[in-house]
Amino acid sequence: MELLDPKKVRLLPGESMGGMFATGAGQDREVGIFLRSSYGAFRRNGNLIHQRAGLIHFNDVLLVLTMIKAGGDSEELFDIWWNYHSQAGPEHFKRMAEQERLVLYFYDDGGKPVSVETENEFRSFFASLPELLKKAKTWTEIEFDRAVRGFCSQSYPKENLW
Repeated sequence: MELLDPKKVRLLPGESMGGMFATGAGQDREVGIFLRSSYGAFRRNGNLIHQRAGLIHFNDVLLVLTMIKAGGDSEELFDIWWNYHSQAGPEHFKRMAEQERLVLYFYDDGGKPVSVETENEFRSFFASLPELLKKAKTWTEIEFDRAVRGFCSQSYPKENLW
């Protein structure tokens, strides 16, 4: 599985994703969340981080959604969609269920990250999913992407999901 280098991640404004990274050679791999604001740089001072998660059944695909709300001067919502049946899916789910802390990387317009470590409030949610997901019909990456796009076209804006 490919490890992400947080210094080399490139996201479009408003884009977010989850991925595996390591802070250095020989360090344990962790799952982190990578986010780029639509409104400019993230400031550590006064910003509150809220986390929510949900499981959505859409077109025979089980969509796992995590959301991050970064508060402060202006609140912004980020949605991260997790595909259990992707190549790295089972490992990501396992690590998300085990990690006590979660690192969020917020990127500015120049691509420079600001990292924020927070409690991983998704642990129990991810711990409850594997048995349920193993019982469901499997899906392909294409079916997953189509289900996410179809669900989002019916449900957006993101505030409706919060």
